[in-house]
Amino acid sequence: MFLGEPVHHCACEIDRTGMVVSWCKLHGEAQQQITELTARLDERQARITQLIEANTRLANAEERARAALAVGQADHVAREFHFHYEALAPWYGYSTRSETRVLNLDSPNGLLMRATARAVLTDRRRAAGFEEGA
Repeated sequence: MFLGEPVHHCACEIDRTGMVVSWCKLHGEAQQQITELTARLDERQARITQLIEANTRLANAEERARAALAVGQADHVAREFHFHYEALAPWYGYSTRSETRVLNLDSPNGLLMRATARAVLTDRRRAAGFEEGA
């Protein structure tokens, strides 16, 4: 064999534009393998895409659950704080406003109480080494 000499003399038919008209046996088998491998690769890529989408949905669900838990914890702390605040106020000679003695978390006072509780919980999580949203 000489340098530049083709290793395989095939019977592929090629037209004047360089397009294959028909494959020889060796190249035909190789082309079939390439087609099969490409199809398997496409199937695997589709499966990877499905897994990525499922993982994204799971991560979003976990984030929503964390947010709901944080809101639930903040609401719980706000209710506890309000209960003890109202119970302790007379011991300190303080009279609370009649319109805020019963906690309504949807009132301006309740929203402020909820936001304050959430801020305290967030600060505590950060101090404990947890990231925001973790």
